[in-house]
Amino acid sequence: MVSGGSLSWQNVAAVTVGAAGGSDGGGSALATPQVRTSTNGGSTWSAPSTAGSLDVTAEGQTLIEFRNVDNAGNTSAWTPLPPAAAATVRIDRTAPTAATVTGGSLTCTSGTRTISGSGASDGGGSGIAHYEYRISTDGGTTYGVAISGTSLQLSTPGIYVVQFRAVDNVGLAGPWAPASGGAASTACIT
Repeated sequence: MVSGGSLSWQNVAAVTVGAAGGSDGGGSALATPQVRTSTNGGSTWSAPSTAGSLDVTAEGQTLIEFRNVDNAGNTSAWTPLPPAAAATVRIDRTAPTAATVTGGSLTCTSGTRTISGSGASDGGGSGIAHYEYRISTDGGTTYGVAISGTSLQLSTPGIYVVQFRAVDNVGLAGPWAPASGGAASTACIT
């Protein structure tokens, strides 16, 4: 039986997956278990190594399989086959990249202006969960609280600087963008 893995993405240093059980009906008794891993969805596998458990530290998805070897050198089938949740490790320790902010202008308008954030990517593997924005009314010196959303429409008179960031599925937040105010992130409403 294999245990320790999960289909959930985690922001951790390592996940330990182990195997237990098995028997040898041939009489020579079990010797040592072997483990192999795949980082491409099971298309290819690492060379087997001797171990009954494995600490997975690599970011991304790692599939793990175990097999038993008896004292005569006979091997069991790899298990679990196909790979299952208990033998899957998904680690993401990398925050998303900066969002691209669009829709602003240094030209004032008497109508509305919609500023949006998009385009971030998550190299760690868990994917983008959502975007957040925050608003400054003092030229970018201070900002309000983060609000979930990919865009906001401004229509109340004032000058606003808006920043966006992406948050991935393990809760890691990318940098606020743009780092300083500019046309793309500014709304001047008269």
